[in-house]
Amino acid sequence: MDALHLSGIIKFSQVRYECKPTHRLVVSGGIPQFGEWDLARAIPLRRSKIDRDQNVWRCEVKAPSVNFEYAFVEVAISPGHQDIWYPKSVSDDAVSFVYLTVF
Repeated sequence: MDALHLSGIIKFSQVRYECKPTHRLVVSGGIPQFGEWDLARAIPLRRSKIDRDQNVWRCEVKAPSVNFEYAFVEVAISPGHQDIWYPKSVSDDAVSFVYLTVF
């Protein structure tokens, strides 16, 4: 089977983050399954039912076995607020993203 046809489940199960009440937390990335950097198509994370008070978030995504970049984003849901991309910029003109290979 061709490597592009292999897929797996990516589990974000212990994302510890305090999201502002004016935002929602999503994960966006450079492949269609993660919205191709379009925040309207990004994957929403949901609070863990077990650790709700500790700001633990989770989601699962089926994705092909390829290298790709992704980032967590606080998407503004209230007027007057901006989207916040994480990881934050490491310099004024560069943003660091995480590379992931699905096996």
